[in-house]
Amino acid sequence: TATVKTSIEDGNLGDLQVIIENNACQDLVGHGNVRTESIIRVDRKAPMLQTLEAYVESGVKLNSEIDVVKEYYKTGEIIKVVATFDENITAEKIPELVLQFSESKNSIVLEGAIESNKITYTYKIVEGDEGTLAVRALNGVVTDAAGNSTNITRKSLDGNTIIVDTDK
Repeated sequence: TATVKTSIEDGNLGDLQVIIENNACQDLVGHGNVRTESIIRVDRKAPMLQTLEAYVESGVKLNSEIDVVKEYYKTGEIIKVVATFDENITAEKIPELVLQFSESKNSIVLEGAIESNKITYTYKIVEGDEGTLAVRALNGVVTDAAGNSTNITRKSLDGNTIIVDTDK
């Protein structure tokens, strides 16, 4: 006799627990079994892209007079764009991020680095980058530990508005 319990949510994610109580079965000599309990993790849910945020590596800069986020960044400052997923991910080939500045039309293709549930992309502002930073493309495939994969497609930036003006 076995007891089966489940906490699987809509057939996608959860645990399947199987319990066989003491003496539920016997070997050929008549010895009863020892109680055993097994838990099997079921994961058929693919990772989901939750946020895509941009910020300046030095942190949020405040204007002490009006206490607002500094919006204009200059040559040499480093921008990080972080894609955050709802679970840890891996990728055979890390998705590429294409950024574009609204005024200069400069497009930048970035390769990222995965750490647990995030992909971080880093870009150093160069002379000629002008305007609001936007995501032109974020494409690729990420996978969770169970092998469920997600095709990522373009998503807007959720974080701070990054405006670059290298002439100031």
